[in-house]
This record gives sequence, structure tokens and C-alpha cells, in this order.
Amino acid sequence: MGGKNRKRYPEADLARGIGIILVVLGHALRQDGDLPALMERMISVIYSFHMPLFFFLSGFVSIRVLSLRGSRAVGGWLRGRAVRLLVPYFFVSICYLPVKVVLSRYAQKPFSIGTAWRIIIGESPNTMLWYLYVLFLLCVISALLVRKKRLPAAIAVSLAAVFVAPFIRIEALSRLAQNGFYFYLGMAARIAEDTAGEGGGFLFGSWPTKRIRFMETIGFAVVFVLGSAVRLGMNREYDVLWGMLTALAGIRLTLAAAALMNQGRGKLCGFVRTAGKRSMDIYIMSDAAHTAVRIAAAMTGLGPWAAAAVSFAAGLILPLIAGEYIVRRIPVLRLLVLGEQATGSQTKR
Repeated sequence: MGGKNRKRYPEADLARGIGIILVVLGHALRQDGDLPALMERMISVIYSFHMPLFFFLSGFVSIRVLSLRGSRAVGGWLRGRAVRLLVPYFFVSICYLPVKVVLSRYAQKPFSIGTAWRIIIGESPNTMLWYLYVLFLLCVISALLVRKKRLPAAIAVSLAAVFVAPFIRIEALSRLAQNGFYFYLGMAARIAEDTAGEGGGFLFGSWPTKRIRFMETIGFAVVFVLGSAVRLGMNREYDVLWGMLTALAGIRLTLAAAALMNQGRGKLCGFVRTAGKRSMDIYIMSDAAHTAVRIAAAMTGLGPWAAAAVSFAAGLILPLIAGEYIVRRIPVLRLLVLGEQATGSQTKR
């Protein structure tokens, strides 16, 4: 992340862990056929903020880009980002091609080999991977155009882009417009946290009293519930204003939960922290587990709730096992699947 004196935030790992658990849950709930109304509502609520949360956290940990100076530094940073993001994106997308063609009838979004070229423009047969592609686009824009003094302008422009996103027909660019605001907001939040005094900071610092912190959390909870209710009432996947309010409230509540969990040492906190540190493993490999469960459910007639429960457990546990005992122990797989380069005892991420 750069900077010898830069603060470390263990809460970020916990927030990422909460986020990836929600990603897996959301994808486990999405199944073929008609779903129970409650399941549909759960999907809508999760999807209202879980990806904005990841873009926020990505901006929070990408603060080094704002201090890059010179083409050599910019080029080196972008090469690192390309390895971390684009290598897994293209490798896993290409590996997915034959699987997706054969199993297309079990997929949420049917796929044909004739559309494989669209991988180049950010439309992978593994539909989860769009995040890696869009995040790399944001890294390029940030490295070339954004510095600390220009961050307010980047926030303003990206905020305006949110309102334009529904009219953009190219999927990757639409997602870029939808989520860039949260990325730059995460950068601004990191600057505020780093410059706050010891124990200060809006996100992870201490407020003057626990009562004020409690009332702040309640306020964001009310906004989140109200925004979710309005969106569900509108029956719309993407309503700009309410979608933004719900996303911001969801991000803040997740960070508050992470700060609270950071004070504990139980097994649940430990698992969430591990999920956060291994979020790339889960993100890349969970879709294979979901697909396997979806096929088994179709063949056995497993009900939607039982299928979702099995899919959720498989989507969390199997990638962690595969990552720990297979992918991370084979350097070439670690590079191709996770975008991590091992150099001696150190790992570049």
C-alpha cells in the first residue's frame, strides 16, 4: 500500500470478509426457475450494496496511486495491477469457455461460443469476473489522471456518472459509471482516516461518546431499511437516487459491523477475517461450486432453500480449501488464478 508510516486497518479485512460472504450468499440464492418472494427480496437487498462496498474498500486500499510521480512509477504500479486483476480475469474466463458452453442450460445467463470475443470488452462467461475488469479500468484512470489534489474533482465527476450509467449500453462502461464514485469515496475516506489523530476518524475511530456512535448507526440503518423498502416497492433493479442512498448506508453499516467485530476474538470473527484475507480465492472459485450445486439440485429436485444453503456453504468452504491446499501451493496457479507473484518468501499482491 506504500508509505512506511501508513496506518493499518484490520477492520478492512473484516469488512471485506463480510462483503465476500454476502457475495456468495447472493449468488447462492440466485437459482433457475421461480424463487420464493423472500428469496427475491434477500437478493435485492444484498445486491443493493455489496459491490459498491467492494469498490469502496478497493479505493480505501489503493491510496498509493494518488502519490505516484513519473511514468516509471505509474507504469510499475499498473503492471502490478494488471497481474493482480487481468491475469485471473482472462485465465479464468478462457478456462470457463468450454464449461459454460456445455453447461449453458444450467447457467443464469446462457452463453454461446460465438460471443467469446466479448471477454475482451469485460463480458466474461463467468459473470462474476466483471469486477476485476472494471476495477482495472478505474486503476488506469486513477494512475493517469487522478492525484490527491484532483480527488474532489474525481469524486464529483464519478458522482455525475452514476446518473448517466443507466443509459450506457456497453456493460463494462456502465458498471464503471455505476461504481467509480464508491472507489473514489473510499480513497477520500482513507485520507480522512490517515490524517485523523490517534483514535480519531469517522469510520474506525472513537466518537466522543458511545451514544453518538449508536445514534449514527441507527440513522444509517433507517436510511438502509427505507431505501430498500422503496426500491422493493418500485420493483426496480437499479434506481439511481435510492440505489445510491442504500449503497452508502449499507457500506457504512458494514464498516460499523467490522469495527465492532475487530474488538472480538471469537471463531466467527476469525472466520470472517480469514474470508476477508482470502476474498480473492472465494471470489474466483465460488462460481464453480455454485454451478455444481445448481446441476445437482436440478437432477435431484432439491428445493430452493435447501439448494441455496448447500450452495452457500460450498461457495465459501470449497474455495478456501482449494486455495489453501492446491492453488496457493503451486506458483503458476497462484499467478494465473489469484494474480499473486511469489518472489522468495514474499508475495506481491
